[in-house]
Amino acid sequence: MFRNKGVLAVIALIVLGILVNIVYVMNQKTEINVYFHPDKLGFINRAIAEFEQKNPSIRVNLVELPDNTNDKYEIISNALALQNGEVDIIDADVTWPAIFVNAGWIASLEEHFTKDELDTLLTSAVDAGTINDTLYGIPYRIDSGMLYYRKDLLAKYDRPVPETWDELVETSKYIMDREKDMYGIAGSWFEFEGLTTNYLEFLWSYGGDVLDKENNLILNSLEAKKALETMTDMIFTDGVAPPDVTTFKSGTVREKFMNGQLIFMRDWPSGWRRVQGENSMVSGNVGVAPLPSGVKGGTSHGTYGGWLFMVAEQSTKKEESVKFIKFMVSKEMEKDMVLTHYYLPSERSLYSDPDVLEIMPYLTEMQEFLNSAKPRPRVSYYDKISYILQDEVTKALTGEKTPEEAIESATERIQE
Repeated sequence: MFRNKGVLAVIALIVLGILVNIVYVMNQKTEINVYFHPDKLGFINRAIAEFEQKNPSIRVNLVELPDNTNDKYEIISNALALQNGEVDIIDADVTWPAIFVNAGWIASLEEHFTKDELDTLLTSAVDAGTINDTLYGIPYRIDSGMLYYRKDLLAKYDRPVPETWDELVETSKYIMDREKDMYGIAGSWFEFEGLTTNYLEFLWSYGGDVLDKENNLILNSLEAKKALETMTDMIFTDGVAPPDVTTFKSGTVREKFMNGQLIFMRDWPSGWRRVQGENSMVSGNVGVAPLPSGVKGGTSHGTYGGWLFMVAEQSTKKEESVKFIKFMVSKEMEKDMVLTHYYLPSERSLYSDPDVLEIMPYLTEMQEFLNSAKPRPRVSYYDKISYILQDEVTKALTGEKTPEEAIESATERIQE
């Protein structure tokens, strides 16, 4: 009898041990590392909390990156290059997919997303994450450069929204002569990726480009030199751009515009939240329009921007990573993101959502221009092209070189 009790006790201990082990295993969480923008407004942490509540077996470790796109690129590319499995999901700029895919750092997402799932997103956005006909990135927001302007000042002086750069310069001079402590135009002209996007918009407005459809270099053109000359003249000849504009990033430009120191501003859609906010002196007096053209009757294009989710090839948690991405690009989460940050969504249906249009009414009249945004060169060496353009354009904007010298030097360096 005693022996039987002992056996039963041993069995009970074994069973208890098995149950404890099962509970331990069940409570173990798979951790995925997500490299993402700094969470200034709490959206991403709010999204992660909701995802973890719905997926209790997954823990999301947020790695917040710097604001500067160049700094983001350096951190992410260095982390991916280690190939140690520590990176699962990256928040990628639209210019990075070709570079990262060519390096073998990114996993294909073809088998994870159906046509029906992709059809809910903008075609141009999905195309940005597709390299060599293979899906590698899922977009969650898009961008395009556009022109912000002071509606009250244009109305006060009976001036139309400028359709060309010459008209913008002339209107700026006219108003600057009548308003104190004000400049006409500024953009993100600091030496970083933002400068590349700004210069490309001037270049396209004159009908030029960096590469042709076959990726042949065509930068050394009259259009390219005229575009850079227009930018330098705004500083040195016309005086409508601040002399220290080469120190301006997006935040600086918005601050100047919000403080009533600029008539026009080149910015991304995300600037709308700030300029219409309670801390803005110009709230309620701001309009948005297509960027000017270089010639009367010409066309213009914003630089296509945006951010995508990509999964590292070396990740051992691809299934969990895809689950998180699908959650983040759901209509509900994208709408939360839009209402928080005023970003342009990749989800088609949100462009007619009443809540979205209430805070960004310009989307209706600007949709054609936003849809015409042009991508930066989609080649694996784009990062080198951009660094060269940043360097040479800065030399022209600071007077170290003439626009012609800068373009010829950039062409030679890219050719090499």
